[in-house]
Amino acid sequence: MGPKTLLVGELAESIFTGGAQDMAMITLTAPVAKLDWNIHGHAGGSTQTVKEELGVMSATYAFTPTAQAEWFLLLRNKDTAPMTVEVKIELYGAITWSGWQ
Repeated sequence: MGPKTLLVGELAESIFTGGAQDMAMITLTAPVAKLDWNIHGHAGGSTQTVKEELGVMSATYAFTPTAQAEWFLLLRNKDTAPMTVEVKIELYGAITWSGWQ
């Protein structure tokens, strides 16, 4: 993957499409402990949060979808200055990643 620069308060979202036989290993590294992130879905029109961490500098998470669907990785800069987050996503099985929206 590579760097993702976020302005103050900016959100960035990407989409994974996969199911129970798949996995995405997500590694995030920010310059300061002001990164909020989550993995979520929108089944039935509501939001289901799978994993969320607030105000972190780094995160490593092995995401295994519970059902075949679109799943969303959300990043948010809670710092008072722009930040560049190093993003590494490793895909296993048939899961796909569509990049940043």
